[in-house]
Amino acid sequence: MKNPNGNRLPRLLVVDDDPLVIRLAQSLFSDEQYSFLAARTGEQALQLLAQRPSVLILDNILPDMDGLAVLAEIRKVDPHLPVIFITARGTSQTAIEAMKRGAFDYLHKPLDLSVLEHQVQLALEARRLMHEPVVIAAERDATSEPTDALVGHGTLMSEVFKAIGRAASRDVPVLLQGEPGTGKALVARAIYQNSGRNTRPFRVLKCTDLDGPALEQELFGLDATGAGEQVGRLEQCDGGTLLLEEIAELTPPVQSKLFRLITTGSFERGNGGQMISTNVRLLCTTSQDLEPLVAQRHFRPDLYYALRALSITLPPLRQRREDLPALVDHFVQRFMHLSPQYNQKQVRVSSEAIDLLIEHSWPGNLDELQSVLQQTLIENTGTVLASGSLLRSLHKGTSSEGANPDQLQPAESYWQKFVAAGLARGSTQLYSEAIADMERHVVALVLTSTVGNQARAARILGITRGNLRKKLRALGLLPPSQADEALPDDGTATDADELLP
Repeated sequence: MKNPNGNRLPRLLVVDDDPLVIRLAQSLFSDEQYSFLAARTGEQALQLLAQRPSVLILDNILPDMDGLAVLAEIRKVDPHLPVIFITARGTSQTAIEAMKRGAFDYLHKPLDLSVLEHQVQLALEARRLMHEPVVIAAERDATSEPTDALVGHGTLMSEVFKAIGRAASRDVPVLLQGEPGTGKALVARAIYQNSGRNTRPFRVLKCTDLDGPALEQELFGLDATGAGEQVGRLEQCDGGTLLLEEIAELTPPVQSKLFRLITTGSFERGNGGQMISTNVRLLCTTSQDLEPLVAQRHFRPDLYYALRALSITLPPLRQRREDLPALVDHFVQRFMHLSPQYNQKQVRVSSEAIDLLIEHSWPGNLDELQSVLQQTLIENTGTVLASGSLLRSLHKGTSSEGANPDQLQPAESYWQKFVAAGLARGSTQLYSEAIADMERHVVALVLTSTVGNQARAARILGITRGNLRKKLRALGLLPPSQADEALPDDGTATDADELLP
């Protein structure tokens, strides 16, 4: 089954002998966004693996076999399939053991449907990072579907591509350095996918997302205490690869444990206890220069030197301007492919617009380039992205830091021009016109951020899916294949949360 964009829907397999769990899951994961499969025994689940599910939700007690046995058989068929364990016994030892054997996560009954949906989204992203290949190419292949790609043909990127090959062939830690937005995480995925560990787990942990104690617990886990045992990312990734993003944020205790792991292959959990051995490859990124941090005693020198033995530095976009035409083509085609409001267009970028982009300094690097192109596509109604449209998007994204306080900020400037244009044409509905303009931009940006997933977009916006579809139709953001579909008379959603008492 495919979505209106022509892409295969994520396929969800729920394995539980409780019909209520299956019914609730089926109502939560709608036919519009998912292809739903269900099994009530382990044997049925193993047979349904032939249909290549994207995520599997597995009860740990089934009529014919236990969940761990099912997990073992699944791993023989599909080592990348994320498995979310369900247990009626909270933090049961079975669920802990499943995590040690590579389960993506575990939840306990009664299920919190919002947590379940969030975990499925995380599992789908983890699956994508492992399964969707990172293409390394001088320019976009016009005959293939747009995918994640490291695009570039200049000298600097050629050196990066060579370094990826060297790193993939050596089973040692790698340090990826570069300014924010230069593509470090994409390079990490390319290393993993071309390494000898590419059939084993690949997990990502952003060191900026958690404070020191929480990060230590997430990374190393906890021994059994009153709060129960917790398996950390290192044990979950045994045999696989763990990407640690922004390691300059690591606290001294975590740095110390990480150095021990690199040198001995073992670690202690967060609250002490026995040493645990694990076979994990570390890929680490940093947007900060670690040498000054070492000199200031904020980063352990032994850990720095251990990681620096194999390092790759990603160049900023301003140093690889020769790659901009190919990058622009890649990002435009990718946005049009992924987002239903674009995919009926055939858009090209004018040569004047390319020249404008080449002249820009790109402090935000690839992230800024993607944002500018995305914003321009949202506002563009024609088939050509001209320099004027891109210039407006560049101005909107310009940082206000260091600006003259008497100067208007980009948003203020936009609305000043909007009001001036309304006054010039004698508008008597300026308020409603402004609200509609703002609504169009917000809805389009949220829908793009969810890659066209209307259910997720509705949740982010705080409205029902039916009302979202009404807005999409009114704003002209529905793809043609959906524009004539009937909407519910009352505009109500079909989200499972709203079906529950």
